[in-house]
Amino acid sequence: MYQDYSIVTPSADVMSEKRDIDMLFIPTKPVPSTPDTLVLLGKLAQTTCLLEVYRNAINSDQIRDCISKLITVQQQFIKSAKKEGKTLSHLI
Repeated sequence: MYQDYSIVTPSADVMSEKRDIDMLFIPTKPVPSTPDTLVLLGKLAQTTCLLEVYRNAINSDQIRDCISKLITVQQQFIKSAKKEGKTLSHLI
């Protein structure tokens, strides 16, 4: 359903060291705000985000790893925007 409103990249690579992201979600147009889409996934679909899937409860090391991946991806977006003469202040 969300592929109509976004670019979905399964198994995106993070550059620093080889680490995988389960899904990088970049919306390309607004997702409609209907009762069907206002659940958690619908709220997440309103902005660029990383999704990591776990079977069991996660520990603090896994949380830090997710935050590290997020920061790395944000840095890549900022670097790319600077090359194009743009700013991405909404990521910080």
